[in-house]
Amino acid sequence: MNPITLNAGEQLVAVRESDGTCTATVLYAGVHFLAALDACERMRGDKGRSSDAASAIMSAAAAAEAFISELAYVADQATTVELRSGREHPRLETFAAVMLSDGEASRVNLRSRFLVAKLLLTAKAYSKGSQPFQDFSFLVDLRNCLAHLKPTSIEDTVGEASIIGGLQTRNLVVENHPSLLGNVMTFQVARFACNSASSIIRDMHDSCPIPEASVSRLTVAQTLEGTPNLLDVLFPFVAE
Repeated sequence: MNPITLNAGEQLVAVRESDGTCTATVLYAGVHFLAALDACERMRGDKGRSSDAASAIMSAAAAAEAFISELAYVADQATTVELRSGREHPRLETFAAVMLSDGEASRVNLRSRFLVAKLLLTAKAYSKGSQPFQDFSFLVDLRNCLAHLKPTSIEDTVGEASIIGGLQTRNLVVENHPSLLGNVMTFQVARFACNSASSIIRDMHDSCPIPEASVSRLTVAQTLEGTPNLLDVLFPFVAE
């Protein structure tokens, strides 16, 4: 195999066949997450507001979305190899089949995909009012809000109450700004986006027992200088 050069955040995993051959696959969820971290880091120490917060929110949500799809892909590859060796993983097989199918589960929104995945892997659903799902759900609200902004007058706050309330509940309102974006475009919200994405990713990874006999990590993706590893797992995300 020729040497492979990865970009920052890319992850290379290998699925090993019983005859010793392996198939290497590049995963990209980490690219989105490092983009979120990079945007957050640009705001550190800056008391002003910046559009980097929007980049952090959008990229953090994209990382979670890419992760759940790539996790299903790796699970499918691993269980296929395991079955050839006579080893069965019923929950993992069902998870991969449902998440990668062309049916309804593949078309539901991001929140529902995590709810379905958790139920399939553990036989227990996320509690919508508990962590880490509660903060992840609010991250999706923030992402959707930014993706579907509509022209409004500065006095018009209709439809913004739930977002502002969510920020206030999490002590993310630096000051009461008259506009929604004024309250969202802060380092505190950018950091929240990174941490809520990393928390749901870590929890979902821990819920998905990828067979170590068939899957290995070949490389460790680069991380931002000075940021601690969140968890040294198959997908190396970082935050804090």
